[in-house]
Amino acid sequence: SMTDSGSIVSLSWTPDGTQVAAGGANGAVCFGHVVDRQVEWEHVQVTQTEENALHVIDVLSDTSETLRFRDRVNKIALGYGHLVVVTTSQGCLYDVQNLNTPIMFDLKDIVNFVLLCEKCFVMVDNTTGIQVYNYEGTVLSHPKYSGLRSDCLNGSSMSLSNDTIAIIDRADTKVVRVLDVSNGKLIGEPIRHTQEVTEIALEQYGTPLDRKLALIDSNRDLYITPTHRPEMAKLGTMAESLAWNDGSGMLASITDDRVSLWLFPDAVYVDKDLLPQTKESIGMGEVGRQGRIQSFVGPRVTVRRLDGALLTFSVSPYPSVLYQLCTHNEWERAIRLCRFVKDSRLWAC
Repeated sequence: SMTDSGSIVSLSWTPDGTQVAAGGANGAVCFGHVVDRQVEWEHVQVTQTEENALHVIDVLSDTSETLRFRDRVNKIALGYGHLVVVTTSQGCLYDVQNLNTPIMFDLKDIVNFVLLCEKCFVMVDNTTGIQVYNYEGTVLSHPKYSGLRSDCLNGSSMSLSNDTIAIIDRADTKVVRVLDVSNGKLIGEPIRHTQEVTEIALEQYGTPLDRKLALIDSNRDLYITPTHRPEMAKLGTMAESLAWNDGSGMLASITDDRVSLWLFPDAVYVDKDLLPQTKESIGMGEVGRQGRIQSFVGPRVTVRRLDGALLTFSVSPYPSVLYQLCTHNEWERAIRLCRFVKDSRLWAC
């Protein structure tokens, strides 16, 4: 909106990124707060309409509800059937199927960011550091190690799965530390790379022994490695962003201005000749450079352009179905699915 302060000569944001102060050429100081932030997950959409209010829409049930809080909303995180709202003094945990009975707990400091996975979530602040909660509001652990700087953590340098936390070591950015969610302790030796690591993501599918870590290094090369027994394998080059699927082992990345999808990246450890057959590329000329993957939920990849616009790309739903059949050992149905679809990439998976 327009102000009466004349030309803006300086800006300063609050540490939580929700309020801004601006100095004008006529000596006036203007204050503003962020609204219209929006997060989505499957059929639920949450929009911040006021400084302390959220509007929740469920498109399947065609219902909507407004949530009001006593303090300013700092962070919003939505996923895996839960909504986590962080204000300046409280954390509020909602089940998206029942918004009337939230779990609330007090905070000691301003929360820097929130990460969600299927069974737990993480909140990071400068006083307590990393805190792991379950969806009943109980603190599971306080992960830490020597040299950890919680003020430097963000969504690119830290990743969460049901059993593992991965963090880029700020003292040596070629090293990724792996910690146990249940007790907050380091797991084995750290993962070491030959180049500086700029972004990481933990696989959400499978067991702890099968857990994979994907990373992008300073050369913009994309690698994956098992977390319990590091073995780097290169998947691609010119990578800008990456994300694992929320319910399968598929990996998406923006590589060379295209959305590249690896339906079964583990093929690099089984038979490298199969890897190209499991890869799918989606052209995205309108996205341009420096787009970032916001989420990979079900058969949809959401990408945010450099100008802030969101674009959604659809992928085949059959690989996700195949993963679920294999998880439940329904091999006959999995084979029938591959024969019915007649897609060589499914057979390669």
